[in-house]
Amino acid sequence: MGFNINRFIPTAWDFVFDRGEPTWVIVRLTDGSTVYGRFATESFAGDDPDERDLYIEAVFRLSESGEWQPVDDTRGILIKASQIATVEFSRFNSD
Repeated sequence: MGFNINRFIPTAWDFVFDRGEPTWVIVRLTDGSTVYGRFATESFAGDDPDERDLYIEAVFRLSESGEWQPVDDTRGILIKASQIATVEFSRFNSD
């Protein structure tokens, strides 16, 4: 089938978040709302299979023109696993 399994990684969640690479995230919540953020060295993804929560260190709002604007005076956001519908990742470019 073309699959090459080099190591055991229990879930896609573990695969993505164990990499330790900074990334932009778009988290769509079960209530239909969206969280935009930067997941980097001060962020955390829970690895308990029963509670895969996320702490995102920097939160952004989407402007009317579609640009990400930092939310002032925030220290990040904690999102409970039960609230997460999907997580989208984009390459992090600090320029």
